[in-house]
Amino acid sequence: MLIALEGVRRDGDRLAATVRYSLGHRTWKQPFTCETFPLEPTLDQAGLRFERWVTAERDWFLARSRPAG
Repeated sequence: MLIALEGVRRDGDRLAATVRYSLGHRTWKQPFTCETFPLEPTLDQAGLRFERWVTAERDWFLARSRPAG
């Protein structure tokens, strides 16, 4: 499988792009937009608390429900 990014655009804290996947004669695209944000305050608003990074690269993290109270 070949995976490539197309049309990458950055506007402040937002990044938009399209991922193109190719396998044999099949190709499909997935556009997306992402935005950077302060992690812990955002989790807090959702009733969650940051627990730890799951990977050394810090690209996955574990969050748990905040205790009621």
